[in-house]
Amino acid sequence: MAGHDINELVEAARERSCPMLGYVDEYGDTRFNVVQMQLLIPELESLESAGSEAVRATAAALLKLARQVPLRPHRYLLFLGD
Repeated sequence: MAGHDINELVEAARERSCPMLGYVDEYGDTRFNVVQMQLLIPELESLESAGSEAVRATAAALLKLARQVPLRPHRYLLFLGD
């Protein structure tokens, strides 16, 4: 996934006041755990159905990954900063 798409997704999340995705740090690492998935997944679902094509595609790809986190212990969704 291109970093540009992630940045566009995060900006769209900030515009929509999404508390989880809106705080992804483009320069530092951001990690979401299984408990945080309960908030993150609905945010991704809302962005998957709105915004530009790049935002929708990036949200859909991240949603697939986010849904894998709760399936096994010690899994995280990690965003690596620049």
